[in-house]
Amino acid sequence: VTQADLDAGTVTNTANASANAPDGTAVPSNADDAVVTVIEDAELTLVKNATPTSVASVGDTVTYSFQVTNTGNVTIDNLAIDETAFSGSGTPPVAACPATTLAPTAATICTASYTISQDDLDAGVVDNTATANGTDPAGTAVVSDPDDAQVTATQAPALTLDKSTSTPTYDSVGDLIQYSYLVTNSGNV
Repeated sequence: VTQADLDAGTVTNTANASANAPDGTAVPSNADDAVVTVIEDAELTLVKNATPTSVASVGDTVTYSFQVTNTGNVTIDNLAIDETAFSGSGTPPVAACPATTLAPTAATICTASYTISQDDLDAGVVDNTATANGTDPAGTAVVSDPDDAQVTATQAPALTLDKSTSTPTYDSVGDLIQYSYLVTNSGNV
């Protein structure tokens, strides 16, 4: 059995017999065939990772990798990654796959990136869940189990205060002293 046979789903073999009678006359049989049905097992597995797993600044870039393996016995076409859940404040990352057809046991690593926003830092975490999807030789959808990756934010809340006065001296009871307070968010949330 070849991979093409597995992908086709069946192997059909047709035969007939022939012999010569004692007088030399050809004696043909009827044609008959045997069909062997393939037990197709279309299956994908997905392992998802994020690098880095912790961020601290707006503009940090997270790179997601999606290792997709054809763990079945038929060829999978139209491979794509579907982000099923994403908690980031921006547009969910769109994965690009270098291979969209996988023979059995073959694997590919798809990648996507995401830029951290202030809302992401304030939330403290960006969760991302995805599945790998494709179609088997019959055109039936094949979906992997979901896998997720979590990126945490290293939150560093901080304030700085600069107090000043516009009235550095006074000379009478009842003089009004003016103070000003410059408060700066010097943290990252």
